[in-house]
Amino acid sequence: MSEPRMTIPEVRAALLEIADGMTSFAPATATLIKELVEQMKRRKPVRKTRAKLPKLTDNMRRAIRDYAGLHPDESQVEIALAIGTGPGRVSETLAGKRGE
Repeated sequence: MSEPRMTIPEVRAALLEIADGMTSFAPATATLIKELVEQMKRRKPVRKTRAKLPKLTDNMRRAIRDYAGLHPDESQVEIALAIGTGPGRVSETLAGKRGE
C-alpha cells in the first residue's frame, strides 16, 4: 500500500530538512534546494474581492442535499440557482467538504 500524498507545505519542510543535512558536504546543492523551496510558496493574490454570496447556513446545506436528491438530473449550476448560492458551494456541500 502506498503512503498518503504529502501536502506542499510538508514537501517544503522535507526538502529543507534534506538541504540542512547536505550543507556540510554539498553546500551549493543545499543552497539550490533552499532557493527552489522558496519558489514553492504561494503568491499573494493580485486582486481580491469581497464575498458576494450569503454565508452558507446549515439550512442551505440541507436544502442543497434535499434538492439534489429530488432533482438528480439537474446540474450543480441549476441547483445553485434554485437555492441562491454558487455552484462551488453546491459542489463542496455534495462532496461533504462544507459543514460536515
